[in-house]
Amino acid sequence: MKPPTFDASRAGVATGGREFEVIERRAVGMADVSRLPVVVAEEWDWQLHGACRGVDSSLFFHTDNERGQARELREQRAKAICQTCPVLAECREHALTVQEPYGIWGGLGEMERREMFKRQRRALRQQLAG
Repeated sequence: MKPPTFDASRAGVATGGREFEVIERRAVGMADVSRLPVVVAEEWDWQLHGACRGVDSSLFFHTDNERGQARELREQRAKAICQTCPVLAECREHALTVQEPYGIWGGLGEMERREMFKRQRRALRQQLAG
């Protein structure tokens, strides 16, 4: 299984990061579906094999008022399920590709994914500038 990749052109890096920054600043209710690949049933079959399948989705998504230790414990339980998942890499790849703003996906939380994007954008900018 290949590790997840990051398509910089989809994150707005090719335009100096402006596209990603706009996405980051606005109130986003869901992932940017324009980043989704063409709908082909086989492309989504991995979801049928997720360890999270059948688990209450509230374990993977926080409520508006969830804070502190309660949130940390819920996220730890969700990530523990992810670590047993046969399609962890595919799930993570999906979340990174569409810049999923909410929830635990592929064993990564919202802030972890956001930090990955920031680091990858910085590295690509340095590479393009150097």
